[in-house]
Parts: sequence; structure tokens; C-alpha cells
Amino acid sequence: MNCAKHPEVTASAFCRTCGKALCSTCARDVRGVVYCEECLASRLHDTVPPNAPPYATVPPIATPVIVRQGGSPGLAALLSLIPGVGQMYNEQYAKGLVFVLIFAALIQLTDHVSGMFGLLIGGFYIYQIIDAYKTAEARRFGLPLPDPFGLNDMLGAKNKPAYANPPAAFVQTTGDPVTGVGPQMVAVEEEPEKVGAPMGAIILIGLGVIFLLNTFDWFHFDWFGKTWPILLIVIGVWIFIRRRDAAAR
Repeated sequence: MNCAKHPEVTASAFCRTCGKALCSTCARDVRGVVYCEECLASRLHDTVPPNAPPYATVPPIATPVIVRQGGSPGLAALLSLIPGVGQMYNEQYAKGLVFVLIFAALIQLTDHVSGMFGLLIGGFYIYQIIDAYKTAEARRFGLPLPDPFGLNDMLGAKNKPAYANPPAAFVQTTGDPVTGVGPQMVAVEEEPEKVGAPMGAIILIGLGVIFLLNTFDWFHFDWFGKTWPILLIVIGVWIFIRRRDAAAR
């Protein structure tokens, strides 16, 4: 039998698909299987994958939305007419207690050391009102909390801006040119932040119990003028232990 395309040449093989007689020139050997040119072209056309699409557009990273939260700056300033209460209103309970102790210490120094400390009483009184207002304003707009004297860091308070529903962290992956999948942003879950002891509630409960006992004449503040430095020592020891444990972690 002669070749179907070249009748003058004797066929040497047959197409696997259509059975056409082929000479050595027309035969196309693919891994030991013989095809004619037409069948091989048709098979390659059906199996070749389509052109890979361009890289997909990388989705934009979600932007944290700053919302107004926290209390009213005006109310915080109004409550600060009583020293330390405005700071407690801003959930800075340890700072509020420290302000109360500082105010009491200045009064004691004015009465027993020198009347010049009375000027410090006025300056500190105005400062703690401004501090309460600025802190409430910063919390309301998600800004870093004011901390000119480093009290927030010393007391272990947070000084980060507050966001509503902060987005998860994103990691960019590399693209795959074979499949046509471009770089993508993959969300990475973050560990929830640990919540410490409710110091604000403990302080308020303790103060409430003391004032209640004083109301029923079961407790008197007469000794406070001589023993109030003990509170400063206790607070200092507590702050030192917290900072040491945080550094150890």
C-alpha cells in the first residue's frame, strides 16, 4: 500500500487515529505512536490549555476605621473638679488614684511644711482637669493618649489609638505564573489580647467600703494624715512588680 499523500511512495506506517497510510515523510511519531499531520494538529489543538489570564488584582488592605468612642471630654473635665475622678471616668483608675494621693500630699505639705506648696495645689488642680479633657478627647477620636510625664507607661496603661473592629494582619503571597494566579493578600489571625485584673472595679469598691464605714462612724480618717505615705509605698511596689513581670515575659 502506498502513502495517501504521496502515492508514488510505499507506506511504512498507519495513523493511529484515522488509519491513513503514511510514508516515512508524512508519519509523525509521538512516543512510539504514529499520527498523520492532520490528526496530530487536531489533537494538539484540543489539549493545549488556553492562555493564562494576567495576574489577578491584589485586593486592597482594609483601612482601620477610626470611630468616636469613649466618654465625653466635657463630662471628664467636669468630673475632674473632684481630683482623680475625671481620670477614673476615662478608665485610668490607677492614674486617678495617684492623682488623689498627690493632691492629698500637697495639702499635707502646705499645712505642715510651707504655704508655698499651695501654689502647686492650684497648678496641679488645673493640670488634672486639662489632662482628663485631653485624654477623653484622644480616646474619643482614637488618638494616642497624652502622657507628658510618662505616668501611663509607669502605671502600665495602654497608650495606643483605639480603632473600631481593627482588621487582621495581611501577608502577601507570591503568584503562580503557571496557573495564572497572582499575588494575594492572606489574612493572618492575631492572638487576642490578654485582659488584666479589673483594677478600676477593685479601687472603686475599696473606696466605697471605706467611705461607708466612715459614714457609720466605724472608721475615721484621723489617722490618714500620718499614714498616707504607706499608700504611696504600696502603689510603688505594685508598679515595680508589674513592670518586672512584664520585662520577664
